[in-house]
Amino acid sequence: MKTDKKLVRQISIALLVALAFAFSACEQENDDQEKRGDIVYKGTLMALNFGMIESQIENFDIPEAFEFQYGVTVNRIHYLTEDENGELHKASGALYAPVDANTFMPVTEAFPLLSIQHGTQTHRDSVASMGLMNAPEAILGVIAGMSGYLTVIPDYMGLGVSERMHPYIHAELTANVVIDMLRAARNYCDEGNISLSDKLLLTGYSEGGYATLAAQKYIELYYDDEFSITGSVPMAGPYNLEWSTDYLLRKERFNNAYYFGYLVAAYNDIYAWDMLAEIFKSPYAQRIPTLFDGSKGGKYINSQLTPVLADLFNADFLSSYLGDGQSEMKAALRENSLLNFTPQAPILLIHSNGDQDVPYENSVQAKEYFESKGADVELISIAGLTHFEAALVAYPAALVWLKTLLD
Repeated sequence: MKTDKKLVRQISIALLVALAFAFSACEQENDDQEKRGDIVYKGTLMALNFGMIESQIENFDIPEAFEFQYGVTVNRIHYLTEDENGELHKASGALYAPVDANTFMPVTEAFPLLSIQHGTQTHRDSVASMGLMNAPEAILGVIAGMSGYLTVIPDYMGLGVSERMHPYIHAELTANVVIDMLRAARNYCDEGNISLSDKLLLTGYSEGGYATLAAQKYIELYYDDEFSITGSVPMAGPYNLEWSTDYLLRKERFNNAYYFGYLVAAYNDIYAWDMLAEIFKSPYAQRIPTLFDGSKGGKYINSQLTPVLADLFNADFLSSYLGDGQSEMKAALRENSLLNFTPQAPILLIHSNGDQDVPYENSVQAKEYFESKGADVELISIAGLTHFEAALVAYPAALVWLKTLLD
């Protein structure tokens, strides 16, 4: 077999770069940081160029608008964010920095900052900072980095290095961890003499769609002196959380019942409800705390629950919730719904009308509400695909639209 000497040389350079960063990463540990967004650890996992990953991404629908001009370093970042008690908490994420495609050294261009928010994950290791093959969004980070975007993918609290309960679909805590990852990215660039342009782009799918819109809301309401969003693409998220919960609880079956378990387990933890036995039937009420301990995947969790909602939930709870009861839970869902602000940056919503997991009506309602407030908002409707199928169509469309904002 003929050896490609150029490829061998590039791989050797990439390994040397990664090893150099790996040795220096041990010296980056610093537990004395005192504010949100401070980096407490950084390390480079690998350095790549297009030739090294071409065969792995040949089946991806990569938009023609993306040109692989750069190599990319794949980095793991640990940084500080804030929990529900106002305490600093260590979170993690992946950072993809464009570099010279041949030498893997820094380049002088100023790059837009892109934050990709990942979809629902229950296993702590199924996130981008834990490895290139651990999360589907990780390859997007590589593609975006090679295309000239300084790209970050926050793991969220409760995933990656964070060992607490993941605050699933909680607006403020989700927004905090994204905002603080953006701060960490700026700190990383300052320390590495990497230039950023004034463009800030946000996108994400499913929980990531919710996280994207939550981050936009909190940035524009509370951090507009620090960040200015160029454009945002929330995709297939439960933006009207109160309506979505009511709609889904009226069904006989819901095949991804772990979404319900995850949401209730998270809110039970955040709001100290102690309501699992009131909401779920036995044995599910007893199983839920260990099912969502960060060591199990969604498929396994589903196998330990039931898709038949009358068998999963206590009848008294369902009757109360679908009637006039459960005011505390409804208030929490209303508080964490996102159709309650006026976006300043342009938004492109993307959603499939065949989505059976996160109802398409979420995006229809979001478009109508934001339009009524005078916001710049569009909706791309994907025809007939499932929640998971549509992601493969939605992400390329999102990246193409975001690129138009840079011209």
